[in-house]
Amino acid sequence: QNGMIFVCNKDTYHDCLRLRLLGAPAAHLSDMKMLKPNASALFLFDSDQRVFHGVFEAASHAGDSLVPHAWAKPAGGAGAARRGP
Repeated sequence: QNGMIFVCNKDTYHDCLRLRLLGAPAAHLSDMKMLKPNASALFLFDSDQRVFHGVFEAASHAGDSLVPHAWAKPAGGAGAARRGP
């Protein structure tokens, strides 16, 4: 149906896989909320290695701070989408 490309780097790649979580700045949360569990295609682009990973499938609806400690920043916040296997 739809999908989204998320971006990681060498510092966040393993966190994305370990947490099974893909995230983006809060400004993109409305786009992420259009993703549908078990239907939306997700891709992860490693900006350091310049490699795409995926295809992953959204496992839940996107939301704000699904895992509060993930990519912790003092300001700005982030939205996230859970990914399936």
